Amino acid sequence: MHGKTISLLAVAAALVAGGCGADKRADDRADAGRARVSQVVDRLGAAARSRDAKAICEDLFTKNLQTSIRRTAGTSCAAEVGRNLFSAQTRFSVEKVDVGDAQAVALVKDQKGRESSLVLLPESGVWKIARIGSAADVRGLAG
Repeated sequence: MHGKTISLLAVAAALVAGGCGADKRADDRADAGRARVSQVVDRLGAAARSRDAKAICEDLFTKNLQTSIRRTAGTSCAAEVGRNLFSAQTRFSVEKVDVGDAQAVALVKDQKGRESSLVLLPESGVWKIARIGSAADVRGLAG
């Protein structure tokens, strides 16, 4: 009986240790996802400062977001982005982010302290901004 107890304890310990490794891998994936989101937001700010609407629309926005902007604004994505985003002072910081396998949601603050939410989706293997919304949309993010 004593031998069976030791064997069960050894199996339980192995399962717990395996679970810890899985948690570490999940944490590593989340950290990598947060880094990718920060890179996209940094590129958005840099492109806005350099007035590169084409790069914002084509490289940072999903195709669906480009189409939505075009339909809503009645003009090209680049023209609408140029009207609303360009400034030499444009800066964005990621305040909070939640990254999953299929999407990331971020709370972003601009240089004037205004907050917005971003939903990012992978498109052709690259994370891109799929939706820009109100900060209230993401108030519950853990950070």
